[in-house]
Amino acid sequence: MKDRLLDVLALPGRKEPTAYLEDLIESRIEIHDSQHFEVKLDYSIDPHRKKNRYRVEMFLFSPLSLGVTPDTYSKKHFYTDIQAYIRFKTPAVPLAALLNPEDPDSPLARLAAALPPLASRRPGAQAVEGLESDMKLLGCLVRSHVRDRVAWCCRALRNLGGERMAEDLRSEAMRLVEELAATLHRFRGLRAHLLDAGLPARLRETHEFVDEYLSLSTEAFLTRLLQELDQGEAGAGYADLRRILADQLGGEHRYRGEAGYPTLSSQGDRSHFLWRRGLLKKFTMSVLFLEITKSREGNRLLDLFAAIAAGVSMAIATMGGFWAQQRFLNSTWPLLAALVLLYMVKDRTKEWLRSFFSKEMTRMLADWDVRIRDPRRGLDLGRCREAFGFLRREQVPPEVWAMRHQQARTSIEALGKPEVVIKYEKEVSLDGRNVEKLGGPRQELSDIIRFNLAGFLTQADDPTTPVTVYDPSRDRVETVDCPKVYHLNAIFVLHAEGNLQRSLEHVRVVLDKRGIQALEHYT
Repeated sequence: MKDRLLDVLALPGRKEPTAYLEDLIESRIEIHDSQHFEVKLDYSIDPHRKKNRYRVEMFLFSPLSLGVTPDTYSKKHFYTDIQAYIRFKTPAVPLAALLNPEDPDSPLARLAAALPPLASRRPGAQAVEGLESDMKLLGCLVRSHVRDRVAWCCRALRNLGGERMAEDLRSEAMRLVEELAATLHRFRGLRAHLLDAGLPARLRETHEFVDEYLSLSTEAFLTRLLQELDQGEAGAGYADLRRILADQLGGEHRYRGEAGYPTLSSQGDRSHFLWRRGLLKKFTMSVLFLEITKSREGNRLLDLFAAIAAGVSMAIATMGGFWAQQRFLNSTWPLLAALVLLYMVKDRTKEWLRSFFSKEMTRMLADWDVRIRDPRRGLDLGRCREAFGFLRREQVPPEVWAMRHQQARTSIEALGKPEVVIKYEKEVSLDGRNVEKLGGPRQELSDIIRFNLAGFLTQADDPTTPVTVYDPSRDRVETVDCPKVYHLNAIFVLHAEGNLQRSLEHVRVVLDKRGIQALEHYT
């Protein structure tokens, strides 16, 4: 039982840098807020392959009553409504490994070894950047590990299975608090080495920002665990654990006040708290983010075809002009009419050819070509291509159509639900060799795509509709308010080169005029 518990608590994905996951692409789909839902894709990279290829397809089935059609919802609207960014997946490094001074993957160990000599040897710009990167990376590692372990403890509290399991839970929760306290103490102890006036102020400021972020994260996650203890039926048996959590939270609150960090309480001004927390999160997690540059795919090719269209139309006009001069040499008005007609033919031919080439090339080209780079090392890590469009019924793959209607009770139910089908496709190619050159524990990438559904709600009805019904038990007619909701069904098809089978996922977004109300997963 103990071994099994420890296996569950260990963060997934901790492996040697050259390991290669069997599941090459994993996904998580969740609600971000009332207007957005978010898709997180994790790409496992084989460092021995020059190109690791992945394909993501989303088929979105929208009710026709929402009025989202090719005439009202263009490519420009769609790409305005999505926000996508790619970053390194937060490495899975346990707190015990971070505290180990011999662990090469521990940024805390690297900081402890590098900072003391700085009093006699001033660091260069590259060394300063490396120290800042290690501080930020430490903040990301600690937050991720504590978040996952607290989430496990909360689930375990709700699903306890016997005295042995309860004791194991208590032991692991206490160990988490102990390891977290030790990690914070050791990181905060590095501040003494940064007070030297000869060191760049940015090192001290980075340490303070990351320290404040870790303090906020500690308060947030341990408060969640304490709340679970107070609300759960099993919480009464964990008085000792509750006391330890309360002591740690109280100590953290005092520390934040002594350090001059703003604190959140039930009294006082709270207007800047979320802004400050967001700033600290973005600053700390910037070490994981990659630089992406978007450009229209095939611009040069389209320019070439536009030039060809202009040349063909000019050739037609020139040859027609020669013929008209010979045919109507002595007739002014017929010659003028012929030249005007030729100009009209030339103009329309040019526009028709440009439209034809553009339409045909659009079918073969993606909408956007995205370049992915590591901003610190300047390495190209890969590219991705994005495409968007509306599909007719016969263009939807059979397996996608079957999954969309797998909940239907009758074969004709789909006919009563007219829908518009939108397809968003993303092809990703990552350079495993360049990713390996970065070294350290960052060997997997996360692709985060956030969809804004506000544009789908402009023609939605009010969130409730009054309905008149007869109540037999009261023998009277009453008016009741019924929720008016809409269902957006999204089918995701995930495929990674090297996997023999594609993975299909079905989620249903339940929304009304006010926004997203629920997200339902189907298998």
